[in-house]
Amino acid sequence: MSICGFLVSLYIFFFIAGTGVEFFPQVEPSSATISIGSPGNLSLSQKDKSLQEIEAKILDLKKDIKVFYAKSSQVDDKGMFHEDIAIVQLELEDWQNRRKAVEIFADITERLKHIKGIIFQALEERKGPPSQKPIEINFSSYSYDLLPPFVERFRNAMTEMGGFKDC
Repeated sequence: MSICGFLVSLYIFFFIAGTGVEFFPQVEPSSATISIGSPGNLSLSQKDKSLQEIEAKILDLKKDIKVFYAKSSQVDDKGMFHEDIAIVQLELEDWQNRRKAVEIFADITERLKHIKGIIFQALEERKGPPSQKPIEINFSSYSYDLLPPFVERFRNAMTEMGGFKDC
């Protein structure tokens, strides 16, 4: 009888004080993709020059990055050009032999944010359901002069609301 009471109390204890279930726990990513874009229409040589500048900024992270792959002028399987001018794919060293991924991405962001004429986004590998960019907003206008001030007001409103990343 005491064994049954112990088992029942054990189930009750875990029901009340259990840790719960986490379907997609936060783990250290093993790879990342840096998507690089630029406003306007660039020639292939301009895209390549921008990519070489980006490579020069992050290639010295050899103790954190195992494999570095970069390509410019991304074309999808239908032959259509994307807004991205280049993609850099990184495979990170084993998590025991490198800094935390958050520190690596912060370092990459700091190195790239001073390059003029590019827009970039570092997307770390995520486990679980696939999702790249939860929100993507495109603006267009017949009057180009009105667009930059509106986008700036929109960004400021998003910053005030908070909770957005890379806006």
